[in-house]
Amino acid sequence: MLIKLAILLTHPVQYFAPVFRELAQQPNLQLKVFFGCNHGVIPREDPNFGVVFQWDCQPTAGFEHEFLSHNYLEDLKGLRGIRLAAKAFTAINRYQPDAVLIFAYSPTFITASTLLLCLAGHKLMLRAERTDEALSRYYIKDKIRQLFLSFYYRQFTHFFPIGTDSINHYLRMGVDKSRMTLAHYAIDIQFFQKQVDFWLPQRETLRNQLGIAKTDRVLMYCGKIFPPKDPLLIPKAFTLLPVPRKNNLWLLAIGEGEMRSQFEKLSKEELGARAIFFGFKNQSELGKYYAIADALILPSKSG
Repeated sequence: MLIKLAILLTHPVQYFAPVFRELAQQPNLQLKVFFGCNHGVIPREDPNFGVVFQWDCQPTAGFEHEFLSHNYLEDLKGLRGIRLAAKAFTAINRYQPDAVLIFAYSPTFITASTLLLCLAGHKLMLRAERTDEALSRYYIKDKIRQLFLSFYYRQFTHFFPIGTDSINHYLRMGVDKSRMTLAHYAIDIQFFQKQVDFWLPQRETLRNQLGIAKTDRVLMYCGKIFPPKDPLLIPKAFTLLPVPRKNNLWLLAIGEGEMRSQFEKLSKEELGARAIFFGFKNQSELGKYYAIADALILPSKSG
């Protein structure tokens, strides 16, 4: 029996593409992904990176997909998001899926699309990265959020949390555990394995070029440098280390964002020239820095 699955999300995300490609290979499944916009596949400024970029990892290759607009990410909010939701509803109805997998419950484009699809009687599933641990909320605000989400979640038949915090969030909102299936992020292993094979044999040379001694330890931060990632936690942690420990410690920071100058300033106050900020690097460039580093550190308070 052939099952037709529609997937709805805001824009192409490189961590979801391997899953979509794998699903597209299943003989009993027909898949089509509907993107709210084409952010990331054409050169465009990212609101969090603050730089113009285009992913070089082909996040839409290997599965059928449709772009519902060529808008900016910001256009998926507010009234413009509602108008786009009507377009998404029409496109998905035309596809006539047996089920619709929706990613997240915001921005407005996603919320409005979900409600329209629900009213039309579509079977809905949800993959949303939610947690109650990241932010503390006032009692009244928390109760309002809980009421809304409890209602919203009743529109879905199944859920795909990505970890323990997500599971606990859904349980708190009244979702039975029998309606959940754990679904982690995914990466294109072959894409990154090529980088490992090329750069890892050059590890010693790359470290020598930066002046990193064999006994030195290199930490790497890789991501958007903005509040949800809480990058300032890293230099704060450095202040707790004794000076001898810091003397052979390095930080390589890969990424851009509104907090870069503050992150860089505080890190250099602790490590001096051993804190190196390389700016934004695309997916195919990351292997070089992973080869140099001993450990990846990624604080975060988003959810």
